[in-house]
Amino acid sequence: MDDEIVMMDLDRGKYYGFNNVGSRIWQLIKDPLTVKEINLTLLEEFDVDKKVCEEAVFEFLNRLKDEEIISIC
Repeated sequence: MDDEIVMMDLDRGKYYGFNNVGSRIWQLIKDPLTVKEINLTLLEEFDVDKKVCEEAVFEFLNRLKDEEIISIC
């Protein structure tokens, strides 16, 4: 759907919709990256304040971890 990703967890009957930034993070984490690398990429691609970006990325990744969609090493 445009630049957005929609995912369905069939086991839990839940679906997740990511906006364009969340979708970009999802694309980036298909390969192992550090949070710093994710932030640097997003800062290059989007017009966003560094602190706002870091907080948003941290919050997004923690939500994915809490939902057991990803694991953070």
